[in-house]
Amino acid sequence: IILFDRAVNNKWIQAHHRHSYGGTFLKDQNGKPVKNANGNYIYYFDMVDRQKDDQPWRTSIYVSEMDPSMQFLVGKPHLVHDGIDPKTHRPYPMALRSFGGSLLEGFRPLLQATYVSPGFVRLADGRVIALDEAEVSGMASPGDYTAEYGFAMLFKPAEHKILGRYQMVETDDGKNIRDFADFYRQFLGLVWIGRASPYYNQKLNAWRISFHALPTTQLPPGESTIGLLKNEDELSQLHRQIMWSPISFGRNLKGQIILLPDISDQP
Repeated sequence: IILFDRAVNNKWIQAHHRHSYGGTFLKDQNGKPVKNANGNYIYYFDMVDRQKDDQPWRTSIYVSEMDPSMQFLVGKPHLVHDGIDPKTHRPYPMALRSFGGSLLEGFRPLLQATYVSPGFVRLADGRVIALDEAEVSGMASPGDYTAEYGFAMLFKPAEHKILGRYQMVETDDGKNIRDFADFYRQFLGLVWIGRASPYYNQKLNAWRISFHALPTTQLPPGESTIGLLKNEDELSQLHRQIMWSPISFGRNLKGQIILLPDISDQP
């Protein structure tokens, strides 16, 4: 983990400047790290890749290979997504930050397959395919950490390479990121929802998602559920909770994998 902090010369951008959240490996549905055909692991991380007015103006998600010892990155990082709408070349509204920059962070990949050998995985129907041909989806958090924070979902179609750009799952009108945290925000009265991580429970043969959130009942009196706190001194008194929820998966009209909250149970 490399600390997300101001570096020498008061710069945010470095060749390998990442958030202190740390990165994550691509794993199969049983939690086993997956190797590419060349024997390297697949590693995702956040990086500030644009600075403006002494601010970390854009934080994006990247992917790189890591050597078998899990100590060194191999080759150049590849952009997964920068929170920019390719149609308008501007940040999605949900990715905007209060000071004007944009952020997309904390990607947690989801591979609904079982690792077989370097470069190959087995699908639920028993077929063994090349890793590059597998669909990969996953969750990320856009924008500020307040009420606007949520669950963005990225998707890699079968025809796209593992080391490359993924698609953003958008709202039906195509103008924003589809926020999959809306269900939990409205149904359970939660704010500051983010860091969603889907995982497979082998014992129950079921999918789950973990995330952090704060019940609105714990906000100080008079505080809004939207935007930054009026009194930031109160921030240290608030503690987001780790929650989990049953989930399943479906597809939207574009054929992208999407998350479906399971309303039969509560986080």
